[in-house]
Amino acid sequence: MMREKDGKNPEGEVLLKIEEELMYKALKDMNLSKLVKDDVMLFTSLLDDVFVNQYKKNVPDKEVREHSEAYIKENNLIMDRLEEDAWLQKILQLYDTSCVRHAFMLVGSTGTGKSNIIRVLTNALTSRSLKHFETKGTDKETWAITRLNPRSITQDQLYGERDESGEF
Repeated sequence: MMREKDGKNPEGEVLLKIEEELMYKALKDMNLSKLVKDDVMLFTSLLDDVFVNQYKKNVPDKEVREHSEAYIKENNLIMDRLEEDAWLQKILQLYDTSCVRHAFMLVGSTGTGKSNIIRVLTNALTSRSLKHFETKGTDKETWAITRLNPRSITQDQLYGERDESGEF
């Protein structure tokens, strides 16, 4: 690496900052969705202690948030603003999870809004895609929910298996 006269390496500092940001985001995205509510604050506190110089921006896709808010208001899903903020947070966490995982499941008590959360996210992603199609000429993507009963298939069918040739 090249060094400046004062011994500093500006390129290395930029790369280090990018690496720290990537590590912070990977740890947060891969672990936050697996934690119970009581452990979220502890985990974020630990991240803040480890990544002291990392600016903590939690800015998921702005368009997903806007489309989600519009769908919630359009369908009168939530009346209380505090509940809406908490619910939007869960929708955006699900969105973050969907960006790093090819499949996921929602687990929780009956009547907590799991089906509506995924319905809102699916609608928001489809709306965003249609807007991009109309304004930017990108491909039109329609998002759909596929429900799967894990008891109806074997574990190997659910999680996959390798055959004799090594194919998955």
